[in-house]
Amino acid sequence: MSVLALIPTATEWEWLTRRGNLTLTTNSFFFLLMMFLKNKPGGKVICDVKCSELVMEMIPSLGGKIEMIRTGHTYFIEEIMSGNAVLGAEFSGHVYFGDRYYGFDDGLYAACRVLEIMDESGLKASELMKGLPSRVSSPELKLECEDKEKFNVVELIKADVGSDKSYRDLNFTDGVRAKISKTGWF
Repeated sequence: MSVLALIPTATEWEWLTRRGNLTLTTNSFFFLLMMFLKNKPGGKVICDVKCSELVMEMIPSLGGKIEMIRTGHTYFIEEIMSGNAVLGAEFSGHVYFGDRYYGFDDGLYAACRVLEIMDESGLKASELMKGLPSRVSSPELKLECEDKEKFNVVELIKADVGSDKSYRDLNFTDGVRAKISKTGWF
């Protein structure tokens, strides 16, 4: 038996397996990726810039195309509703569906879709997770900054990171994202 945990608005969700293991949103998203890209090969999947590097690697390995977009409901719904993406996920746990009912961002619905995968495969959540790669990750870290200064701070960081050749795969879609090693980024 697994337990489903929803935040009060029921838009974000996590699984807790019978052995007490928390299934992070990234792993639950992998289940959905496998189903969606099997049914829609070559489909575009959208993620925010905070999604794990593992998600970025998994999507092409499953035959999908990835696009990083800005964090936020409005940006995801726009992409999904336009029919440009089959699935989307934010680091926060919001999942957006590009089939059946376009634009759904509902934790309970996402959990039901994972239950559908479990039912079709005949496997428990813990059994589905066995084959998934894992990495250590940190939560989102937010530093306090006065609202009137935040954009200036981001521009200074962009300039510093952009001029330092030790950073790779720079992405300025929504702030700053840069690789610092094969699997590490900020």
